[in-house]
Amino acid sequence: MFSGIFFFLFGMACFLDINVNKKPYYIYIGGFTTIYAYYTVISPDVTIRIILFSALTIPFFCNAVYWIFFKSYYKLRKYALGVGYICIFFIIINILRIFFAITGGAVLNYFYTPILDTFFVMLSEGLTVLLAFLLELMIINNLFDQADEAAAERESLLKTTKLMAVTDSLTGIYNRRKIEEILTSKIEKFQYSKVPFSVLLADIDHFKKINDTYGHQIGDLALIDVTQILEKNIRSSDYLGRWGGEEFLIILPNIKLRKVLETAERLRMTMMEYEADYLKSRDRITLSIGVIESAQDIDIKNIVKGVDELLYRAKNNGRNRIEF
Repeated sequence: MFSGIFFFLFGMACFLDINVNKKPYYIYIGGFTTIYAYYTVISPDVTIRIILFSALTIPFFCNAVYWIFFKSYYKLRKYALGVGYICIFFIIINILRIFFAITGGAVLNYFYTPILDTFFVMLSEGLTVLLAFLLELMIINNLFDQADEAAAERESLLKTTKLMAVTDSLTGIYNRRKIEEILTSKIEKFQYSKVPFSVLLADIDHFKKINDTYGHQIGDLALIDVTQILEKNIRSSDYLGRWGGEEFLIILPNIKLRKVLETAERLRMTMMEYEADYLKSRDRITLSIGVIESAQDIDIKNIVKGVDELLYRAKNNGRNRIEF
């Protein structure tokens, strides 16, 4: 029984992730075994053995209670609370056994102990069964919790992986692969149901000069700022993606060309008026923009080629302008 309590204690330490030096406990067990053997073989005394067993098991249960309630972190503690309360009952029972063994007089035979001590022994046996049940429940609940956490972690990792597969790592908007998929779906939808859409391709003017003058870190800041300004000035139903190094493609579904041009002009003006604190006051970030509208015979190859030609026309005509 004493060995069982010993293993229970260190099982709890293992479950609660508490690192314990076992050497003092081995010495404690050696001392208990020696004294208990003396009062069993050399000088048999049932009363002393009852007192000795009860007295020497109380510190183990106190130790378990201390670990559960004060040393463990909440997540594991919540599973072990029932075990902690059972340990408190064991402490109370053993204290009462000691008290009644001292006050009840000598016991001649262990099998004929006073009725009250027999009651405490039976109560201890019942609590032992309950303790075993709670230990199993504690471990099972923790395993289910770990399984749920692992599933949630896998789901989170899957979501992150999916997000990384379709977004640009610097700006957080769609990458070229994803924006091409969306563009393909919009073309198919137009051919099937004639839902119009337009495509806008914007390029940062003299971006190489920004990188050469201020460094690539400032160039990255410029890309992030342009992304944020574009996002704020388009509809929630529009799609924004990073097309190339400093090029951004915007798909505007179900909108007339006049409104698209108004959007493009708003983007160009907002960008031109933006004063970036990392650039010199005379330096501004400007955009050249090409705009193309969906047509009956258009496919993704033609629409990309067409909007790209319009963008370069805007650049050749002086930059910071729109061609459609």
